[in-house]
Amino acid sequence: MWHCQGIKVGGFAGYGGTYSSPAAQHGIVYVSGGGGPSGPPVALAVRAGGQGDVDSSHVVWRQKAGTSYTSPVVLGDHVYFVDGTVQCLRADTGKPVYKERLYDSRSEYVSPVIAGDKLVVLTRFDGLFVLAAGKEFQQLASHEFTGDKSIFNACPAIANGQIYARSNEYLYCIGKTR
Repeated sequence: MWHCQGIKVGGFAGYGGTYSSPAAQHGIVYVSGGGGPSGPPVALAVRAGGQGDVDSSHVVWRQKAGTSYTSPVVLGDHVYFVDGTVQCLRADTGKPVYKERLYDSRSEYVSPVIAGDKLVVLTRFDGLFVLAAGKEFQQLASHEFTGDKSIFNACPAIANGQIYARSNEYLYCIGKTR
């Protein structure tokens, strides 16, 4: 139906690629990738629709931001990218809102998820974080998986007010008891 120039990726295998899934809201598709030897990652917003090459007509914005591995999430007026830092951009313009260090990244592959008006960030090695969505960085909670030295590579699932997280060794349910 349509296509546009995405993200040019250079470098060598396993470094500086486009591995994330797109996110979409209100007819706009958000992607990111690249990085490595070819430069910083690039984030891109494209208005869905049209025919053929829509690069000159449907690209809403491109920004030197985003991540190579984790997928963006969109909530309200903002798009978020997490890979040790949390980057928040305006969804309509791509203008940076904030960029804050959350933890020391070690090749993050786990994408954040949305739970109501919050972002749930599960990391490979550094635990789980709950952040407020919005134009200011605010960490609401964190959880360490004490004693579990295995890796978390899967995205968490959210259901009935509970967070389900899986490491290579254990399955966890986090939340208030009912």
